[in-house]
Amino acid sequence: AHTGPGAQAELATSVLYILTLGTDQTYRRRGVAKGLLDSCLAYARQAGTCGAVYLHVITYNTAAIRFYEKHGFVRLREIKEYYEIDGKFYSCYVYIHYINIEVPPRFAWISALGSQILRP
Repeated sequence: AHTGPGAQAELATSVLYILTLGTDQTYRRRGVAKGLLDSCLAYARQAGTCGAVYLHVITYNTAAIRFYEKHGFVRLREIKEYYEIDGKFYSCYVYIHYINIEVPPRFAWISALGSQILRP
């Protein structure tokens, strides 16, 4: 049996995707988004087999980009023309937060998977 801090990394076989995380303007800057994100990360940690949490952010949403980077997410890649809003295309960044482990080389498959699944 594996023990120690690397044990979960050995068992990481899944990822958690945050589809949408947002707060109404009235509740911004009150810790609501941080609470939601903390809950998602705690859930991923408790899952035991989750190696990472990932999400997409439209490239012009600098507030969200700063928020995720402040909370340990790192930019994995950019996807051109990912969103279509009112007939106009916008790119996004894919962000990832590794769970229970540092950025591990064994998770290179996430980049490979992203290049296949995350294509527009």
